[in-house]
Amino acid sequence: MKNFRASLFFLALVLITNLLARTDAKADATIRTVSESRTHPVGEAVRLLENVYDLPITYEDPPYVDESELSEHRSSGSLGAIRFSYELPPADATEEVRKTLAAKALADVLRSYDALRGSNGWFAVIEGNGGFHVVARRYIKSGRVQELRAVFDTPISLELKERNGSEALKEICGAASTPGQEIIIDWMHAGFQNDLVKASIGASNEPARSVLDRLITELPVTGEVRLDLCPSRYEGGSEPGVCYRDVPAHFSWQVRCNAGQCLLTTHVITPPGSFGGANAPIRP
Repeated sequence: MKNFRASLFFLALVLITNLLARTDAKADATIRTVSESRTHPVGEAVRLLENVYDLPITYEDPPYVDESELSEHRSSGSLGAIRFSYELPPADATEEVRKTLAAKALADVLRSYDALRGSNGWFAVIEGNGGFHVVARRYIKSGRVQELRAVFDTPISLELKERNGSEALKEICGAASTPGQEIIIDWMHAGFQNDLVKASIGASNEPARSVLDRLITELPVTGEVRLDLCPSRYEGGSEPGVCYRDVPAHFSWQVRCNAGQCLLTTHVITPPGSFGGANAPIRP
């Protein structure tokens, strides 16, 4: 009887040890470190997470206007690194599941950055159309922490009418610009410059962020994924034996600011293929 109990105890110990090992391995596999030496650790984390969860997660930088901030961001690793964890979504995860996991991961990113800074509230997460906005709420000026109204908090009004994508984007950014903070557009994706891509957009004293969010939701956009197996009907063209498939996608953006200007860059997030990550190969 004593040997039987000892065997049961040993078996239970082995099972518990294996379970903890698998749990630790899973946790270790999802821990990511973003170095402050990249100068925009929260922005880098956002780009990673929007690819993981196939959601638009936009990012709005604080203006780096204080000389101490500029020197810190020029030096490698001056503030250390942020550490955050995230859970990979199941291959068949619904949008709601992906949003729940993304919100949890974003909260971890902001907690880590606040700890690095030594105080809370440097960024806020705002829910948007199908995703999230990560918006700076504090910055340093003249050596002191100041509250920040981000550039896309600016209320704007636009006449309701149909515009092509690039025209609408120019009007939104022009209306949100101020004499001390001009928004410059970096035309990274041709979809916004295509005169055939139209959207009916208008606004009445709304935050520019909400208007831009509505615009990118209305604009049709597709991405491309390279096929592992190329059906014969697709072969030929500039790359014989190589082919791609169009997939639904969406625009996202990031804003990086300095003392007098903000640079708006847009990019396209394509859905994952068979599992996780943007632009994963899919089979026909």
